[in-house]
Amino acid sequence: MQKSFPISLLFVFSGILLAQEAIPEIHGPQSSRRGNLVVFETNEPADWCLTPLDRSLGKWSVDTSGKMFYFASNEPGQYTVCAAILVDGQPKILSRTFTNGDETDVQPQPVPDPDDLGAWIRSKTEEISFTKNYLTEREAIAACFQSIADGIQRGAIRTAPAARANMRMCLAPKLLACSTESRKLWTQFLDSLSEEIEKRCQNQPNDLQRLRALFGEIAEEIRNKKYDFPKRISYFLLSYLKTLAYASRSVSIPALFTPMFNSSGWFPESECPDSLNVFLASAPVGDYPWDETDKPPVVHWSDFEAVVSARAEFRDRQRQAGICDWPWIIAERFGIPWTDPNQGSLGTCAGFAADTASWCMILQHLADGIELEFVPTNPYPAWVLGREDARYHGGGASLSMVLNGINRYGRFPVAKVGTYAESIRGRTDWRKRTEDAEPFQAGCCYLGHLSSREMFEAIVLCVRAGHPVAFGGSTAVSNTPVYLDGVKTGVLRGSWAHATAFVAYREIGGKPYLAHMNSWGKAYGVGKTENDPASIVWLGGENIRRMCEGRYRDAFAITYVESTPGTVDWSLVSGQR
Repeated sequence: MQKSFPISLLFVFSGILLAQEAIPEIHGPQSSRRGNLVVFETNEPADWCLTPLDRSLGKWSVDTSGKMFYFASNEPGQYTVCAAILVDGQPKILSRTFTNGDETDVQPQPVPDPDDLGAWIRSKTEEISFTKNYLTEREAIAACFQSIADGIQRGAIRTAPAARANMRMCLAPKLLACSTESRKLWTQFLDSLSEEIEKRCQNQPNDLQRLRALFGEIAEEIRNKKYDFPKRISYFLLSYLKTLAYASRSVSIPALFTPMFNSSGWFPESECPDSLNVFLASAPVGDYPWDETDKPPVVHWSDFEAVVSARAEFRDRQRQAGICDWPWIIAERFGIPWTDPNQGSLGTCAGFAADTASWCMILQHLADGIELEFVPTNPYPAWVLGREDARYHGGGASLSMVLNGINRYGRFPVAKVGTYAESIRGRTDWRKRTEDAEPFQAGCCYLGHLSSREMFEAIVLCVRAGHPVAFGGSTAVSNTPVYLDGVKTGVLRGSWAHATAFVAYREIGGKPYLAHMNSWGKAYGVGKTENDPASIVWLGGENIRRMCEGRYRDAFAITYVESTPGTVDWSLVSGQR
């Protein structure tokens, strides 16, 4: 069933216009004086955000209490307050633009700090939340406060001075481990937080239980994902919106997003939130119905081509704005360890190509603001089932067989079925384990029927649009890369019967290059200048065209990948493929 998309939406977000009809409004003033506290209100509880973002700290101060948003600033200019709410179970974005003061305003009042500690923490960590490793660093900082609170609770820390000393000792190595970009910001925040703690304990500085309560509250608020608005609407999309070079451009966001999610009926069938709100709503989407179909559709290229053409134009604008959507960069941004897949001596390359393309698609979904779980999977079971369905008993497998495996049965979680290394040592009736894989099926677009020229153009377009491609061919890529202006590029040499994946796009000298990901572990070595993974080498368009002209070629693109909402056990990711 194809979902229609309401395009009557007008939402001003850093110069980009969006729109929506028949939804509640934000009530509040159209203008305010510098330094005055103003209040905005909705009829429903909301998660709030303000643009432009306060990139230098202290220019404005905000606080929220569900239905209300409080704002004060000495900085004149035009602002947009945004509220994410749920209407009939669906996330919606409201907005209201107002002007704060002008250059004729005099005697600005001091910017107020929120009285509530949680609101204070949220306002003071706003800028840090846009740094590269924020999520990982946040957990480490919060763990320090929680460990001291727990130590007090257990009686291991018995005095307030000891609690403060232990806190400094605990935080020091965490700050050293922070990125250069964020270390200064975390240090400034913790210095301010220390003053705030002392202010809240000024009448009883040695009250140990008061410190315990404060440290526990701080740990909870630093970790609090409820207010993690920037992460929900995607680091990459926000970076695009914030780019001043594009702030004045009028871009139709519905026109950009609608094709990806609502063309030709390939999107999951029942009750899907519209694509704009999937990208922009900060409300939780734990009930997002990625798994509403018995089997995701395999779409024809004649239908999917229009989808990726529109999507590629949007990705181009992101890249022009300086946004990097390479999967290993996305993984780093979300704190997901990257692994270089290794098939060993078994002919499972097609299984690895399909699995690799699928989890790179999941990373793109995460970057696009869709809250799915990154689940490490074992490529072996789908490879086996695809071969069995084709009644094939020879060596290796075709990509068509594996497409059937990941589409019909799904990708098998390591946590449920064990690792690849464990699977190839034993015998398992994988058909009895398909329930474990069903929530992780993949939608695909088969490209193997295209001519060599059409296949080359389709592969480049799909990867440019953010849709990884599994490719099988007979033209080999040498294990010895060549560095071109510091870029680790691949060289074609000899022949093979092998399947790999194309997972990222870039241009060098105005010509397209795709990241070619192999399943031979660290075959290419870590990039000497760009630190790209050892399983990755960049192939120029001419080499990809030659691969598509080989004696044997087969390919399919990943359209979307099902997964479950929730938090992932990152310990299962590293070293389990």
